[in-house]
Amino acid sequence: MTTYYGDKLKDAKKELGLEPYIPSPELVRAVNHAIILKRPLLLKGEPGCGKTLLAKAVAYEFGVYPNKPDEPARYFEWRVKSSSKAQDGLYSFDHLRRLHDVQAQNKNGADPIDISLDRYITKGPMYLAFEATIEDPEKPVILLIDEIDKADIDFPNDLLHELEQKDFVIHELDSEKYPDEQRHIKVPKDNKLIIFITSNNEKELSDAFLRRCLFHYIEFPDFNQLKEIVEKRYKNLEAGITYQVIKKFEEVRRQYHSEIPNDKPPTTSELIDWCKLIHHYVEADEKEELEKVIQDPSLLYKSENAVKKLSSKSS
Repeated sequence: MTTYYGDKLKDAKKELGLEPYIPSPELVRAVNHAIILKRPLLLKGEPGCGKTLLAKAVAYEFGVYPNKPDEPARYFEWRVKSSSKAQDGLYSFDHLRRLHDVQAQNKNGADPIDISLDRYITKGPMYLAFEATIEDPEKPVILLIDEIDKADIDFPNDLLHELEQKDFVIHELDSEKYPDEQRHIKVPKDNKLIIFITSNNEKELSDAFLRRCLFHYIEFPDFNQLKEIVEKRYKNLEAGITYQVIKKFEEVRRQYHSEIPNDKPPTTSELIDWCKLIHHYVEADEKEELEKVIQDPSLLYKSENAVKKLSSKSS
């Protein structure tokens, strides 16, 4: 059985564009439950808590990230936008190009053009993930559907069948000319397709959609987790500096919640940027500038509101 342990990406793999990923035991269990039940894992949590990176961490541990140039791809991402439609993840059919080719074909003296219907299909990330699973059901395939709540409110519901049954039909292909296996894309019952879906709670998801997913809320990292995250990235920062910076970071987050609750508090991304700046001055041995940056958490502020209300209290 495919089992996720969560221990293969505790150190950065810079050559692969991967940062350290340290999942909680609860998150590791949630991933394995999704694998066993063959259901998508819906992830929620504050920005910066690691929702999106989880898919890469799991794919890396299973040896399918990054995709290798000499092997079929087995890791796929679908970055949902406000304009995205469910069909985008499956396939698109270029009706205009085919019409143009048919018209050109009908002109006297025109060179022959291949106007086979399947030439006008562009495969979406869900199609590609299903296809990779069909070709080799014994090897893991990872599909990330990122920020599903960015799209129209009907978008998740339009994917209910595909997420549950893991199949769809290409209606543009003539059943008389194309075999069923080419028209009907269907993942075998025994498969290792793992689907991760992230949401930032911008829109409510329907009960019907939620029933088809396992759900896990990723808690924001506590002090020890933040410390481990910083230490894995910047190994030569003194323990005292790391402690001081994280304490100040947590203090700023508390101030956000108590004094400007409608603003989004800083995330691990801002903490990492702050530590990166500190690390720069440590490496450059610029002690005076280093001390100023350690004492100034303004890099954590993302709004005029925060600058006005919190800057004086954090100095």
